[in-house]
Amino acid sequence: TASSIVQGLDYDAYLRGEIEQAHGVPATTAAHAIVSAARALEVGTVSIVSPYTKEVDEAEHRYFASAGLRVTGGACLGITDGFLLAEPEPDTLFELGTRGCDIHAEALIMTCLNTRSHTVIARLEDELGVPVITSTQATLWHALRLAGIDDSIKGYGRLLERHPDHRRHIHFMQICPRSREEVDEYRKLRSELDRLDMPVLLVTGSADAKFTAIAREMRSLIGATCEHVVIDGAGHTVHLEAPEAFVAVLREWLARHPIGRD
Repeated sequence: TASSIVQGLDYDAYLRGEIEQAHGVPATTAAHAIVSAARALEVGTVSIVSPYTKEVDEAEHRYFASAGLRVTGGACLGITDGFLLAEPEPDTLFELGTRGCDIHAEALIMTCLNTRSHTVIARLEDELGVPVITSTQATLWHALRLAGIDDSIKGYGRLLERHPDHRRHIHFMQICPRSREEVDEYRKLRSELDRLDMPVLLVTGSADAKFTAIAREMRSLIGATCEHVVIDGAGHTVHLEAPEAFVAVLREWLARHPIGRD
């Protein structure tokens, strides 16, 4: 977890992209899985505890704040030796969690893949009354979800037991910003593309060189969960110029990515 924490969101996104490009499958990291878990549980305010030093712990607060979470409260054990991160016993981790969880937090995050945090998740949730997200648990959860496995695993917190998923929506968007406000909105959207971990379909026309190039760039930013289809002979308004081909592409994609009614 700490390598992403120290090097930031851009490094984490780059790392996932490298793995996805090399192997052609969705990839995650502990840090990304924790953020995805918080979104799935619909929590915005969290407390963070870790076995790390104060410096790394503070970096964690900055990292998760930059990912859109509000951080309130926390605690750390100050361990400097990487091999000793696995040493804390369940009682020590339980005390760490109860000490660091703020009364206003909607969830508790316990970081470090080398720490046996999964041993105290259920106990902490019973004590604190809020979901507990840990590096070990969230990484397993996210890997299962990305693989399309929704099995419920009891004994390791609400995240794995209820296995919540992001709601999937079909969103049609014509990327053609004209006003300054639209340009700003597009730039904001573009900066957040690497955070998408749901299926995405981009459709452009072969005669529209500009937006076909933009779609290719977006595909590289989003990663393996994104597909880009170019319809031959169509221009910018591909859905109007080649409606039958557009609908055929959409139907084929939806057959592979069924969308729930909710």
